[in-house]
Amino acid sequence: MKQKPTFEVVEPNFGHSFTYLKFDSKQANKDIMWHYHPEVELVYVKGGSGRRQIGSHVSYYTESTLIL
Repeated sequence: MKQKPTFEVVEPNFGHSFTYLKFDSKQANKDIMWHYHPEVELVYVKGGSGRRQIGSHVSYYTESTLIL
């Protein structure tokens, strides 16, 4: 069975134009689902490496990577 992305609702707090989330490999937030949303997402990878998929594009990232 193929996994499908889920729609993520991004709701900044009232009066704010963005929201900020920090993910830490030592925390219990590793099960982030494949998702999509109309908002722009800016991701900075401080440490580690892995594979990312954005639309149909698959590439790899390493530490100190900035992704828009």
